[in-house]
Amino acid sequence: MDNQERNTAILSPVPPRGFEGQEPPTMDTKEAAWLLSCSVKHVRDLCETGELKAARVGKLWRINRAQVYAIAGIEGEVVA
Repeated sequence: MDNQERNTAILSPVPPRGFEGQEPPTMDTKEAAWLLSCSVKHVRDLCETGELKAARVGKLWRINRAQVYAIAGIEGEVVA
């Protein structure tokens, strides 16, 4: 296993039992920025002002996936 495969394995968590095949209810700033076609800094600013439903966990933002999908016009699973 090369270094890139090891890093990918670390970043791909195993979903809890019963949640296989479902997306997690939150995403990080990088994923939100990609979906919204904007910068990570802009996503952080939206989180800080409350325009995006998000929670701060340490230094990281966890952003509501359903809201990002709605803003981006993406049809996905309904996530609470």
